[in-house]
Amino acid sequence: MTTKNSRINHSDKVNKSDHRNILNINQLVILLDGLPDENEQSYAFKAREILDKLDNHDMILVNVLDDDNYKESVRFNALYCILVYFWQEREFFKYRKFVDKYEDIFSNHLMYLTFRSQYYSCKVKNVSNCKLALEYAHRAKEEAQNLPNILHLFTSTVIELAETSAKSVTIINFNEAELSIDKAIGLNGEYARYYATKANLLSLMGRYSEAKDMIQKAIEIEPSGKNGYALRIGDYQIIRLKIQFLEHSNILGQQHKESVVKLEEVRLRIIELLGILSAIIAILVTSTQAGKGMVFNDAARLLVIAGGVILIVFSSYSIIFFREKLRPSQLLVLVFGSLLVFVFMYLPDNLGIILNFINK
Repeated sequence: MTTKNSRINHSDKVNKSDHRNILNINQLVILLDGLPDENEQSYAFKAREILDKLDNHDMILVNVLDDDNYKESVRFNALYCILVYFWQEREFFKYRKFVDKYEDIFSNHLMYLTFRSQYYSCKVKNVSNCKLALEYAHRAKEEAQNLPNILHLFTSTVIELAETSAKSVTIINFNEAELSIDKAIGLNGEYARYYATKANLLSLMGRYSEAKDMIQKAIEIEPSGKNGYALRIGDYQIIRLKIQFLEHSNILGQQHKESVVKLEEVRLRIIELLGILSAIIAILVTSTQAGKGMVFNDAARLLVIAGGVILIVFSSYSIIFFREKLRPSQLLVLVFGSLLVFVFMYLPDNLGIILNFINK
């Protein structure tokens, strides 16, 4: 009778120095069976190492996945590798199809929460799907708080929700996401993708200088010898362009707000000026009407005082409104108007002296 373990021929030795050199299914099963537990930090990275050794990724892995003679852990590890491959290749339809197909068999595994999170992440980007992706990622993080790949997934789902609907993400979500990605980096500081994700997060938080440093580090430490290097570097460059775009948009937004404030200030100043003009016209009309019943000297003194008041009002308004470009002429007019009011209001005899001097 064939047992689940009998299919694994441990006499088949795999040369670890060979790259993409798995020749038969027995060698693949040996590697899948040798993966750490899915709760171990190295699990996701070791699984990716298996993918690097395969040419016909999904075909040979599906053969293991669909064979009931293999242990459940081996079959689950095969499913994990298949889903990683589909995700890397952007074959999201196949990804969702496999998640649905094998959920009844493997839903008890912790990693299935991450599968479901990514399931909704790769669907149509809307608030509902992003919230579901975040919910599953948060549940996975609560159950495995020391797995860098799960911490990274949580941060990624927060970013996706923020990009889909900024109103749906609070500063608490951002802070939790930053703590998660920092912890992932602390657990595995050699994985470039984590720095790229943090750069993405920091750009959404408005910390553009830090974001630029993070994405530069991601580009620098990304190993060039691995498959998909060009694709990953392309993703990082897109994030870099996004950071620049958000930074420039923020600057333009600030300038727009400042322009709106200045326009509002100008509008208020114009309204104030119209009010002042109305008051001045009232002063002139009142002074003229009052002067009709006076002797010449008193009427002239009243009109000169009214003129001084007008000079004071206009020069004061000019100084207040154009205080950033104050000119000596503005102060001169203010002083002259003040002198007219002072001289002809408090020294009324001066008008007679001036008029007599003019007549002479």
